[in-house]
Amino acid sequence: LITKIDKWVVENTFQYLSENQELTCKHISINLSGLTLSEADFIDFVFSMFHHYKINPQYIGFEITETSAVADIVHAKHFIDSMRQFGVSIYLDDFGAGFSSFAYLQDLNADFLKIDGLFIKDLITNPKNLSIVKSMIEIAKINGMKTVAEYVSTEDIYTIIQTLDIDFVQGYAIDEPHPWHIN
Repeated sequence: LITKIDKWVVENTFQYLSENQELTCKHISINLSGLTLSEADFIDFVFSMFHHYKINPQYIGFEITETSAVADIVHAKHFIDSMRQFGVSIYLDDFGAGFSSFAYLQDLNADFLKIDGLFIKDLITNPKNLSIVKSMIEIAKINGMKTVAEYVSTEDIYTIIQTLDIDFVQGYAIDEPHPWHIN
């Protein structure tokens, strides 16, 4: 059912954005399942939703886990390239949790690299994680990607993150999640 769920999320998000153009939100990211990327008509479905609801592609990003992208590299690369050419941002999510991270960065032409929270949450107590995070940031920058630190849950972690060349931060140290109602 995951592909049907992903399609429901995409359509309902686009419908909500179309009906609520007064929102101040300038960018929404939608997580996608790896199985959805393999579905033959998913790209056409996404394009039809953009046209039907008249959504600016620059306002949308799709998050794909590193593991699912690597598991089906051909379909993932096709999806990523198609969306980026259309103006949609692509996030390579949970980076570092997979099995061949750095090897695939050149093939997966994403816009953002989201560093897995496993590395971020222990930055204070595990100096190895700090080295790994620094190397991820450097590789991302060389590949022209922006970086996102996930799971920045405390002020202490946020303080360390501010000393690094991270572009965006996500976690409770910034703000708690808020409900977003879709009718």
